[in-house]
Formats: sequence, C-alpha cells, structure tokens
Amino acid sequence: GDAKQSIYRFRRAEPQVFAAATRFVCEGLGGTLLSCDHTRRNATGIVNVVNAVMAQAATEQPYDFREHTTESDKTGRVIQLPLSPHPEKSLAEDSLVWRDTLNQPRDEPEEHAVDTECQMAARWVAKQIEAGLKPQEIMVLARQRNRLARMRDALRSLGIESQIAEKTALIEQPEVQDVVALLDALVSPSNDLALARALKSPLLGWSDAQLMALVIAAKATPLSVHAAPSTVRTEPVEVPAHTSSSQKTTSQSWFDTLLNSEHSTQVIQRLDADFASKTALQLKRAQHLFQTLPPHDALSIVYDEWQVIERCMSAAPAPLRNRVGLSLQALLQAALQASGGRFLTPHAWVRQLKSAALKTPQTAASEQAVRLMTVHGAKGLEAHTVLLLDSNTAAKRAKSLDVLVDWPGESKVPHIFAFLRSEASAPECVAAALAHETQQRAREEINALYVAMTRAREQLVISGHEVSKSDPTCPWMRIEALRELDAEAVEEAWHGDFAAPAAATTNAAQSRFYIQKLPLPVINIAQSAIKSIVSNESINIDDTAARIGQAMHRLLELYRPGLDLSRLALSVAASFQLSPVQSAQAVQAAQVITQGEAAWVWDVEKIDWQSNEVELVTQGQLLRLDRLVKQTASQTWWVLDYKSNAAPQRVAELANQLKQYQEAVQAANPQQAVKAAFITAQGKLIEI
Repeated sequence: GDAKQSIYRFRRAEPQVFAAATRFVCEGLGGTLLSCDHTRRNATGIVNVVNAVMAQAATEQPYDFREHTTESDKTGRVIQLPLSPHPEKSLAEDSLVWRDTLNQPRDEPEEHAVDTECQMAARWVAKQIEAGLKPQEIMVLARQRNRLARMRDALRSLGIESQIAEKTALIEQPEVQDVVALLDALVSPSNDLALARALKSPLLGWSDAQLMALVIAAKATPLSVHAAPSTVRTEPVEVPAHTSSSQKTTSQSWFDTLLNSEHSTQVIQRLDADFASKTALQLKRAQHLFQTLPPHDALSIVYDEWQVIERCMSAAPAPLRNRVGLSLQALLQAALQASGGRFLTPHAWVRQLKSAALKTPQTAASEQAVRLMTVHGAKGLEAHTVLLLDSNTAAKRAKSLDVLVDWPGESKVPHIFAFLRSEASAPECVAAALAHETQQRAREEINALYVAMTRAREQLVISGHEVSKSDPTCPWMRIEALRELDAEAVEEAWHGDFAAPAAATTNAAQSRFYIQKLPLPVINIAQSAIKSIVSNESINIDDTAARIGQAMHRLLELYRPGLDLSRLALSVAASFQLSPVQSAQAVQAAQVITQGEAAWVWDVEKIDWQSNEVELVTQGQLLRLDRLVKQTASQTWWVLDYKSNAAPQRVAELANQLKQYQEAVQAANPQQAVKAAFITAQGKLIEI
C-alpha cells in the first residue's frame, strides 16, 4: 500500500486503515516494514518536480514524504501550456433577449474557456503526433469525466482518434440508447419522445421535416380519451358531434398516427407516403416479434432485418466504429443476462437495461488511440506523455447538506456523526472534526496530483483555463510557484506554433527541476484555424475576419425560415469576441446569404433532407460539410460550402476541397446525382 496514493475518500476509503494494518503486521505478527522511494518509471526531470511539489506540500500540513530517486536515465520535461482566456461576461446576460432554446444553447463563458483549453491542448497533442509520438503513448487526465468528453471532441475535430478508456455504462453509449428508445416505443406506444429518438437515429433515418410532419398529423387526428386503447387501427377515429365536455378529445400518439399513416396522407404533406408506410411496416413487424418471442430472439431478428449494426457503424466516425459494433453486440448479449433470458418481458427488459450497471466491453478499446482517463481511473497505469487538464481551479466552496463523520479506526463507534446544513455555519461542537476533515480533503488533493504526475514516463504537460480567482493550492498554481522560484528555469518563446521544444539547456539540466512554459498570445481558436494548423497552413488565429466568418457560419447553422438573425447578434458577439460593428457584419452577411440565390436550400418545401456541419470520413480523413441538402424536385444532393470570398471557385485549393466533399457524398450515394456549390457572402450560389 501507499498512503500517498489514497484518493478514494468519496467512497469512504481511509488511509488510517493502512496505518492500522501496518501496526498489526509489525507489532502483532512481528513483521518488517519495507519502504521504497526509488522508481524505474519516471524521468529525472519529472521526479525532480514531483519532489519539489511534495516537499512544499509537506510544509503546509503533516505529510510524511521522502524524496524519490529514479533508475531512468531520461532527462524528461514538465511543460505548462498557456492558460486559455476567460471570455468576458456576455451583454446578453444583462438584457432580455429572446433565445431559441431548441437551436441556440445558453451562452456560458465558463464553457467557452473549457472548450478553448481543450482545443489548445488538442493542438499540442496534434503537433506531438506529427513529430512522431504514437497516439497510444499519450494519456490525457482530468478530475472530471465531462472534461474528457470535451477533449475527445476537440481531438476528433483534428482527426485524432481518442477514447475514454475507463469502463463506461453500456446504457450511456448513444447507439445503445437508440436501440433502447426503439424498444421503449414498441412496448410503450404512448412514449412519443422514445419514438422520436428511434426515428431520428440511424436505425430509421428520419429528417427533422419528416418528424415535424408526423407531429402535425398526430395533432390533427383526435382520439377520444374514452376509446379503447389500440396500437393498430384500421379505421380513422371519428368524434361524435354530441361529445360532452367531460369527453374532450386528445391527440393520437405519434406511434398510432404513423401506423395509420395511410389515413393521414392529406395531413402529412411533407412526409413521403411510401417512406412512412415502410417505417410503419417495420415497426408493426418489430412490435409483433417482441410480443411473441423472448427479447433476445426478437432483437436478434431486428438486428438482422434492419441491419442495425451496419447502419450504426456507418453513421459513426471511423475511430468509433469498432466500439459501436461491440456495444450493440453487448446489448444483444445482455438479453440473456437477465433471468437467463427466460420469463423476461420486453417491458421488464427495458427497465432492467436502464437500471443495470452493465459496462461497455473493454475489447471496444482501440490500441491506436489517445487515452482519456480520470485521475482515479489512471491509477497504476503509465504513458510516455501525460497531459493534465483543468489544473487551474477556483477555491472550493464550503459544502452544504453534508454528513460529517469522525470515526477513528480503533474505536467501535464514531465520535461524531453529524448532519450539517452548511459547513460554513457549523456548530462549535464539530469545529475540530470539521478542521480535520478539511485537512484530509486537502491531503487527498495532493495525493491526486501525485498520482497524476507519476503516471508520466518522460513528458508531463499541465493545462488549464483562467478563473476569476485561482486556488493557490491547485496544481497549476503549485507548478507556477515552483517555476518562479527556480531562477534557472528556461522559457522558450512561442512563435505561432506548438513545435516540440528543444532539449533543456545545460543550466536547466543542472538545476533542481526544469519546467518549461509556453506563452501563447491567443484569445479564441476558431475551427478553421485548427484545421489550418494541422495542415501546416499559415493563418493568424486572432484574425478578426476569421472570427467574423465563424460567426457567420454559426448564424447560418442556427438559421430557420422566419427567424430574425439580428436576435442572435448579442450571443454571437459574446461567443466570438466581436464588437457590435463586427457582429453586425456577420449578421448582414448571413442575411444576404439566406435571402440570395441560395435561399431555397432552407425552404422545407423544396428540400427533402437537410443537415449542417455534416461529418464524413473518407480514406481515413474526417471531412466536415457546412451544409448538405437533398432537392425535392430533382432528388439531387447538394454539397454547400459558405465562403466570404466573392469568387472562391477561382481559388484552386478551395475548389479542390469542395470537389473532395462532393466525391465523398457521391461515394455514399452512388445511384443519385450529387452537385456542389459555394454560397458567398454576396448572396451568390456558384456551382462547380
């Protein structure tokens, strides 16, 4: 055991148990206590920093730490990435501005800072991989799992494969949730939201327009609340004229409406009748299977007839396809784990799936991906390079509605067991116990930092974002303090690139520890800038024109016919750090586009299918299309790319990129026509 690695107090783990076991072995059994402070894992530079951090922590509280030594002959290095800036408070927060909550997320400055930090860290990772470091040799750590999801998205935008390596609940996987939503809709036909998810999923592939048409049809088809429940009806429901107020009608469920779509074709104007009938037949067939067969057998047939695994894997990005397939197979096997698959109803199985702690198979993990883990999950593991996210944190607030327990290991009963409404106003009788508890929490924070730092063999990278007031004991501030104390630490200027720094100078190598800080003059990182850096293009990240262009893209992504884009000006200005004048320019450009020659690409009467920021993978490369639509009249796919350039077709690089998008869509739809066009800020639709 190692008391320095005790980081599970949230599970009521106590280091005092290890101390008691030590005394029992030594005193009770006559054993010998052996300690080892020598490692074969960590490079010299990392061990030196670990020693410095832990020695400083030992001066703040009772902490038994002895300096470590290492067998490694590697120099190693510790790097501080620049803190990502904290955006200023949005003006929209102080004014009553209407926000379309279905299409426009709440503008949270803290979230922008986290995203920017992950983008900066992902760029650094990209440069390391470009320099020859294998992705599987990089481990990204964070205290919170949600930070790992943000980092995964940032890496994915750069085409870098990554995975959250810890076991994840099976029900948390999106493809599993899609199948469970289908089962939920089949066994509970009144669950409209479950059906909506199943229809929109790769299982059935409905568009927003088709789903809205179904909703309109359901609202227009009344059903008496006193009618006998029926999932499948052969005749439309008629409401007698003499219906009393106590027999008021309500809308049909979406499931019933779809299964009776042949009687609602005059209402479902924008829904392809043949498409609706095909979906209705699929659902009827699946419902019959689950009513007559055990869940495993029924689902197995649905998997085969619907090509469930193939559809979901093809809809997923290339790095995730292996995991998607294995997760769906694990879901099928789960039907045999509940009561051995016998005497199991579909409804009971759906409830069991939602409540059971089934885990995603570890075989779904890729051996060629960057590992994303919590500090707790990484305990006992190691990697060539470890990147610690979210290291600059604010001071923690006093807990409220908590339980305080003071129970020494040698005592049969606790000395104190108290329910506290707020630790900030705790009574005097628990002050000593609360002080001890606070001290133990601080020690565990140090333990967590020790665990994180000692995972790295040769390279430790510290990342963070600005907060209103940093906790002086957080990892970033501890490393920063050591850096300032070390007069011989070397700073290397950053000239627009995260190039791999040169090895430490002689003076730095002779110093007690060596920490390199990479200064970065950046306010916001646009997606276009990230793509350009990965492809070694030269671009000014802080370019105002680039941010205005990104704001225009965001507005076009949020645009719906009838929406006044000027209402989104304040939110966009805050998101992209734009002045009112710059924000107005972005709004004006978006308005010109939506009212120009390309206005039809947003008209639901003229398109059958539409989507923004469409991701395609071709030849191992991730492509992102600004907009993809299918024209109703010609049944032609249109690949659309927004450009502020008045004549983008004359730029060979832009034209070739759009042709690549077109070829990728054509490969996915070999039997249909595919066209590609630029949409310019001057309102022109330029086909190539």
